[in-house]
Amino acid sequence: AMYAAGIENSIPAHRGLYQDTAADEGFRYISNAAFNPITAEIGEIGQVNEFPVISQYNGVTNNGIPLIQGGVLNNFYNAANLANDLYTAAVENGAKTNRVIENSALASLYHEQIAFTCGDCHLGSAGANNRYGDFRSSGCTACHMAYSLDGRSRSSDPNVNTLEPANPDAIAAPERPHIRTHVIQNVAKTLPNNQFVTGIQDHACAGCHQGSNRTVMQYWGIRLDQNQDLVNNFQYPANPVNFTNTAADTRLFDPAVNNNTFNGRNANQYIAFEDYDGDNRDDTPEDVHHEAGLGCIDCHGSRDLHGGAVGDPTSGKIMSRQDQVVSITCTNCHGSVTGYAETQTCLTYDNVEAECAVDSKGNALRHVTRDPNNGNFILKSRMTGNRHYVPQTRDTIINNNKANPFNGQLVYSRKASYAMGRADGDIVTGIGPIQQDPNLYTNGFSHTDSMDCVSCHAAWTNNCIGCHLAGEFDNNPNNYRFSNITGERIAYNEQAADFTYISPIPFTSHILLTPYIPFHLLWV
Repeated sequence: AMYAAGIENSIPAHRGLYQDTAADEGFRYISNAAFNPITAEIGEIGQVNEFPVISQYNGVTNNGIPLIQGGVLNNFYNAANLANDLYTAAVENGAKTNRVIENSALASLYHEQIAFTCGDCHLGSAGANNRYGDFRSSGCTACHMAYSLDGRSRSSDPNVNTLEPANPDAIAAPERPHIRTHVIQNVAKTLPNNQFVTGIQDHACAGCHQGSNRTVMQYWGIRLDQNQDLVNNFQYPANPVNFTNTAADTRLFDPAVNNNTFNGRNANQYIAFEDYDGDNRDDTPEDVHHEAGLGCIDCHGSRDLHGGAVGDPTSGKIMSRQDQVVSITCTNCHGSVTGYAETQTCLTYDNVEAECAVDSKGNALRHVTRDPNNGNFILKSRMTGNRHYVPQTRDTIINNNKANPFNGQLVYSRKASYAMGRADGDIVTGIGPIQQDPNLYTNGFSHTDSMDCVSCHAAWTNNCIGCHLAGEFDNNPNNYRFSNITGERIAYNEQAADFTYISPIPFTSHILLTPYIPFHLLWV
């Protein structure tokens, strides 16, 4: 976020590193004594500093930066002077023109806005814990011991109040939210007493990953319509032919507890189905993996989430970005047009020796195995324990009569063979994108040479949602606001969070019918 505003990295040694995208701050100071800049991976760093909080209710300065609250509103943050906190060409000869000056009032306000707006979705904090769908713990238990969506305990412990919060949409002090049961969850398993325990469910992920982007919602095929544009027939530039809200979706609205909101939004603000061209197909569909019954953890397992494990090349390393830790790719399970998914011998979660698929960093995927008798790849869901056939890309482009063992459906697809095969006249490499003009897409061309899987396999795509966030200064001694990061009492907090969303579907349709559209609009 600071990089986006052009603010210098707070660790001088990180300035300019990885095109100036090296991280500098985290919830707590941490360092890696084994960090070697010579052998470092892209994004790897030796330390992060603790994220400073500058809006303490009591205090004077923070490392020389005046606090937003120092008994009274500090004049250092006078709104009339904020325009002076940008570099100008006259000062910096254009090198930093319009970038925010580090340690300035504007930089400090922006920094603090990030703290209280974004800080409640990270594992270093317990989150807001104030409404249906947002109740969660922090640290390890945020995932491994989930709270109930309505905050009420389903435990048999007689000492736990199972009636609070009374209103699932809004908790009221001194009520407290509760975990669902006193059972630790990781992968689906059957306990010695024959009790079946599901793996970490998507709702545990949604507790954080339903922030501005609503990632889990979109994975489920649910689109945010913050301002209820569809209901009000007011979406720009066009409304769908028909749509359905989520009033009947029990993943969000549970008749048993009669909640009216999920994450503070009603059913008209979440769209389950929308059809813009009248073909009765959802134009913002669920991801194909969700449609097949897979959960978030079926792709993103412990190594993606924990940042490595013993023996993992990423273990103990501090990486600047989440995607630099993620090790799962499409080809790890589905293979490529030239070969099947790589495997190695490992012990599955059931403690059975098998040939397991491996991720991009060489770690065994203990729930994805290859049957040595028929070559079938089977994924045993870490969330549900159900078994799923994993089709191999190579089998989709070569007509070898390979069939899904669960439903008998042939894996080969002529369209897939055309789109992903190699245009070299050899059926062993698929049909390939042969054109009438022999000079186009021939001579061994394949789209897979330079295109990622999601370039085409993106009927579902994670759309971006605009956030308009407002802060407010509040030094009322009767109002208690606390930092998401340090727990200190603060006097500057979020006043409102407004979201805007314009569906890319109408724009895409418009592009296809327009003679000339600039490239950047085509990308949108």
